[in-house]
Amino acid sequence: MSWLAWPLLLLIGAGAWLLARRARQLRRQLQAARHALAHTQAMFDGLNGNTVIGIYMVNAAVQFTYANAQLAQILGYDQKTLADHFPLDRIFPPDTYQEIRTRADQRLSGAVARARYECPAIRRDSRPIDVEIYGSQIMLDGRPTIIGMMLDITERKRTEALVWHQAHFDTLTQLPNRQSFQDRLQASVAQSLASKQPFALLFLDLDQFKEVNDNYGHSMGDELLKQVAQRLQACVADTDQLARQGGDEFTVILAAPVTPQRAQAVCQAVLAAIARPFDLQQQTVQISISAGLTFFPQDGVDAATLLKHADLALYAAKNLGRNRYCAFTDSMRQDAQERRALLQDLHTAIEARQFHLLYQPVVEMRTGRTIKAEALIRWQHPQRGLVGPGDFIPLAEESGLIVPIGNWVFDTASKQLALWRQDALPSFVVGINVSPAQFEDAGLDPTRWIAALHGLGLPGSALTVEITEQVLMGAEDHVSSRLLQFRDAGIQVALDDFGTGYSSLAYLQRFDVDFVKIDQCFVRNLGPESSDLILCRAIIAMAHQLGLEVIAEGIETEDQHLILKDIGCDYGQGYWYARPMRAEQISLRLQAEKSLSEGTRMP
Repeated sequence: MSWLAWPLLLLIGAGAWLLARRARQLRRQLQAARHALAHTQAMFDGLNGNTVIGIYMVNAAVQFTYANAQLAQILGYDQKTLADHFPLDRIFPPDTYQEIRTRADQRLSGAVARARYECPAIRRDSRPIDVEIYGSQIMLDGRPTIIGMMLDITERKRTEALVWHQAHFDTLTQLPNRQSFQDRLQASVAQSLASKQPFALLFLDLDQFKEVNDNYGHSMGDELLKQVAQRLQACVADTDQLARQGGDEFTVILAAPVTPQRAQAVCQAVLAAIARPFDLQQQTVQISISAGLTFFPQDGVDAATLLKHADLALYAAKNLGRNRYCAFTDSMRQDAQERRALLQDLHTAIEARQFHLLYQPVVEMRTGRTIKAEALIRWQHPQRGLVGPGDFIPLAEESGLIVPIGNWVFDTASKQLALWRQDALPSFVVGINVSPAQFEDAGLDPTRWIAALHGLGLPGSALTVEITEQVLMGAEDHVSSRLLQFRDAGIQVALDDFGTGYSSLAYLQRFDVDFVKIDQCFVRNLGPESSDLILCRAIIAMAHQLGLEVIAEGIETEDQHLILKDIGCDYGQGYWYARPMRAEQISLRLQAEKSLSEGTRMP
């Protein structure tokens, strides 16, 4: 062999050795890659029984190359079928798949490293589901691969939808609720500002809803509200929004552009729809509705102002007799400002000693003696002068100030009563009016009144609590318990304005009432041939049959006095006997009657 051949043989041998070495390296790398893939799959497979998460791998063709058992369960396919290059376009709706494909391409190219999103999917049985997907890119065997997780969130989405619906819709009527209305009102303002087109707002309130609840129960009230909602919905267009504010209040946004004529037509349609009788569980119920109407932008350029002015218009409709609608006017704003100023002054009236009491005598018809007096509050305002109870008592009731004011009336009258009983007439009685608002949960405390009477050395029989039928209508437990506390302490109860309610007899049977006071509207036109005489005679006869005594209010003439005395009325009250007077005048009156009585008994 030539010496020249040895280098060539060495070169060939070295090349073969290098090739063999490279082949061994490639085999080791391939085995490592296969081992890594097998390890990854084994790890994923090991999670099958321990996770609710579907785990998968997707290749560059957007096909599954791996799927665990949970993913198969989520999608309704066999695990082996999914893992065998199953295309993703079969499990997503077409529009969703296009987005999925775009996201997958971004991750495969490395443009987006990882992603998380929610989307709809379709199971093998065609049932739609919602899924949450997490995906990121890895390099597997030198090729980009997406490894991801999928979670079935259908139930969560259903729960979220239910929660959202409950947050934005009234559960009873299924109308949009207060929150949804506020959002829509804000949006309507923004749209109208942009388009310069007006819209209208209606604020609605049922007129006799409380009576339905009180007389027929809350289930009937709920059924009524559902039927009211249906009738209201029929009065508005699809572009309008009807909402329930709560209780018996509703609102309507009449979509822009709206004319005054259309808004008025809707109001009239609403009044007519609600005025028709309702059939509720074999009961026929008739109610009415009142409405306040405002327009954007003439009555307000923001949602809060518009709603406030609609409420003022509704308040005006209520004051005018209900069953009507009122459009907002500037005078309503002025009246509201006046009421707010009066309410602000009312807060300081007690401490400023601006209240005083007058007492109107109640006369025993048979003897002509003054045996009782009704305490009447008056407000001497430092700037306004004398403010009548009709002007400030409703404000006190609405604001809750009626409770401290009522306590002041009781404290003042009871202290004066103790003096009268000591100096003039030991059996004298004072009547105190108690507002329905004082019977609310945080209202008057009978134990406080009873303890104060005992502290003054007065028996409970020295006090008469005068209530109206409104207190008794649908009386809750706290009302009944307070009346029972008064009864147990010997405090008597008089039912004021008797005859004006439609179910007074029922209340007399249910509650311990000692007196009925015939309303002055039946006394005003009393005459020998009047129909009022028949009614007064019937009330007196009925009351006496029930063991009650009768007080007639508003007696202004001798003829009225004589007629009522002749038909057996027990007590009279009115200008013919005496106008309301100060405490010292009552003292003089009682002293004069006492002296006259003692003088007539002298030999």
